[in-house]
Amino acid sequence: MGSQFAVGKKAFGFCDRCGFRYLLVDLRVEVVDLQDTSIKVCPECFDPDQPQLQLGRFEFNDPQALRNPRPDTAQSASRFGVSLRYDFLDDADYFVGQNATVSWQSDQSILLTDDAEATNPYLGRGAIFGGSSAALAVDPSVYNKVRCRVNLVAKPDPLDAWCGKFEWIRDEDLGFHASRSVKAPSPDWVAMGDQSHVITWDLTGETYWDETVIAVRMDFFDFSQEASFTNGSMEIDYVRFESDNAQT
Repeated sequence: MGSQFAVGKKAFGFCDRCGFRYLLVDLRVEVVDLQDTSIKVCPECFDPDQPQLQLGRFEFNDPQALRNPRPDTAQSASRFGVSLRYDFLDDADYFVGQNATVSWQSDQSILLTDDAEATNPYLGRGAIFGGSSAALAVDPSVYNKVRCRVNLVAKPDPLDAWCGKFEWIRDEDLGFHASRSVKAPSPDWVAMGDQSHVITWDLTGETYWDETVIAVRMDFFDFSQEASFTNGSMEIDYVRFESDNAQT
């Protein structure tokens, strides 16, 4: 028994959407959510079924975690070089303020706020600041730079009271001294807004950057020579002792 419909290879049909004439075989059925709508349209008017309508219809799994992975353990060194890093992920990492207050922030930074009466606020770490729990042991033969990223939350006045001094104490030293210090230039605080700035102290070739460093301090501003000043606060994202070498 033959088919009940003619093949209709040369038959005309009219698009249910635009009304233009096409070959009937060129008209396509519109489908919505896998359901035949019985609407036939031309190729120009045809809308494919939207895949998002099938969300939840089929179960699938797209796991991202690897079983028993073997990551590249040298990755951190290849990105940052050799570094002793204090990123303030959970606390202030025993950094304290002198003539200033240090408070840990939930965005993984610390806030250094100058005391109203102080003229020389600074950030420090070492047993001399916070007991044995804050002990520091930096090997100068490995690390030759100190970096920290800062952002002025409340600008001190005057801004030109920038000091930018990094000082350190070794095992054999009795205290901080100008001979064991380096200075960093003042950032351009207002360049393109008040974004964060990276302060770098380069200790390459410093005579007394040797032995074992047991305490450090960072004097960002010094108002001791100012007749009057307004204190500020500074957010510090990290403090890192770094090396130009990628391997220990």
